Amino acid sequence: DFIMSIKRLEFGQANAARGLLERSRIREVNNVHEALFAMVGALDTFGRYVPQSVVRNIVRSEQGRQVNVRRRIVTTMFSDLQGFTSIAETMEVDDLMYLMTRYLTDMTKIVESYGGVVAEIQGD
Repeated sequence: DFIMSIKRLEFGQANAARGLLERSRIREVNNVHEALFAMVGALDTFGRYVPQSVVRNIVRSEQGRQVNVRRRIVTTMFSDLQGFTSIAETMEVDDLMYLMTRYLTDMTKIVESYGGVVAEIQGD
């Protein structure tokens, strides 16, 4: 099951993977084991900084492993939350972080459901 989740490039497996396999008496098997877990950790880290759909495309395709620069038509989305400043001034920091995380997560899911990628989120 763990190996299949790696094959599907599911993120968040690094911590779950530790201790799954017993250490072998064969040094080469242990080396492969450590290399596998290092790779899973690297993918998880990469997926925190780059949209996971982009990481999957890079890993799965030959073109993704090469520098690929070309002109593209892109869409930029701007979102303004009416009354945000006054709302933010009345909320506790943890509550505000929760609210913004929920909002941005929901907006990102909508963009991704249309095949889009959220590459950057900025605030003022």
